[in-house]
Amino acid sequence: MTQESRQAIIELLLLSIYTDDHLSLAEDAVLNQAIETLNWESEEPREEFLSQTFALVRETHPDTAKTQEFFVSRAQAIKAEGCQGEALTWLTKVLGSDGFSATETYVLRKLENIWYPG
Repeated sequence: MTQESRQAIIELLLLSIYTDDHLSLAEDAVLNQAIETLNWESEEPREEFLSQTFALVRETHPDTAKTQEFFVSRAQAIKAEGCQGEALTWLTKVLGSDGFSATETYVLRKLENIWYPG
């Protein structure tokens, strides 16, 4: 797994927890586990990347078109690296940690269709 795919997975995880407009401690705990497990191999400090990504997610989330573009671009980057299985596993764990909302289920299905069409 490349650093680019790690970052794309983390970005997707961070945006996905905003999809149901409900942030939970359970999601946060599993998200932190995912971030630790994915490792970090960049000169940019992980905390700096996370801070910038959270700011981007908060800016993107209210705009449906921007959110869709964000999801698709990250999903395509993950697919190009062949890491969609790991991304889907972590997304399922994080989003399912407090129960799946209809919106979260929809997002997972959309991503599955991008990663595994047909």
